[in-house]
Amino acid sequence: MKLMRKMSNITIDISIPDKGLFVMGDDSSIGKTYLAELLQALEDDRIAVVTFNRDKAVQKALIEHISDPMVKMVLMDRLDLYINKELTEFISKMSRDKVILIDIKNLLELDTQVDGAVVLLLTEEVLKVF
Repeated sequence: MKLMRKMSNITIDISIPDKGLFVMGDDSSIGKTYLAELLQALEDDRIAVVTFNRDKAVQKALIEHISDPMVKMVLMDRLDLYINKELTEFISKMSRDKVILIDIKNLLELDTQVDGAVVLLLTEEVLKVF
């Protein structure tokens, strides 16, 4: 998936495969949550950002949104806070047709194979994902 968008003070530059399950490193302060915020601000129907929410109705609505064939990229921020077996199976299935980027602190909690890792490079002007 190739995406380059200029926002007010930063350019988002994403260059990753068109489908698969990718982990964003578990280091703190590398820009994962910032990337999630920027992608939400884009208001692009092809991109879904999922963040932790204890409300079951909100979780269900997010899952339905991710299932939409129009959605091509999903970023799941802080997945370790809400991961379960059902969600793991769902993510694995969705990654066959979409890019799934996940932020998870302990990869052992994710009981499925990942396709790779992505690197986030944050400067004052660019947030690059590759």
